[in-house]
Amino acid sequence: MAVKIYHGDILFTPAADRMEIHENSYIIVEDGVVSQICEKIPETYNGVEVVDYGDKLIIPAFSDLHVHGAQYVQRGIGMDCLQSMEYAKNCYDAFVDEMILHGTFHANVFATIHRDATNYLFDKMEEKGMYGYVGKVNMDCNSPEFLIETTEESLNETEKY
Repeated sequence: MAVKIYHGDILFTPAADRMEIHENSYIIVEDGVVSQICEKIPETYNGVEVVDYGDKLIIPAFSDLHVHGAQYVQRGIGMDCLQSMEYAKNCYDAFVDEMILHGTFHANVFATIHRDATNYLFDKMEEKGMYGYVGKVNMDCNSPEFLIETTEESLNETEKY
């Protein structure tokens, strides 16, 4: 059995309508599942390494495995606007802030065909402490003309950083 122990101030939600705060406590994770939160480590866990976050807050987080960052502001329309870096920054700044506000700290995010805007989204997530994957979308058919690139363009843009 793999056991991990973390120390800090723990915010825990045992139910959707209930939140508990455990200051200066330990959270014990067994095989990837929280088994208990305690003020002292039980003797059965003697010798297990403790990751100590001091008085920092440990909170649960949501992982979104499929989200379209480019659709945040316009809900699926106006994605051609993301070729403008000013627009992309406004859109992605709001998207990342809103994700964090609602407890999403990990995400697999689809952007658009616009490489510079996609790189900005990746950098913004990293700056804000989010973890995840950000992908430039590659489309050479079955989409509005302003969101299509040739296969060659798509390959070239994908391989650039």
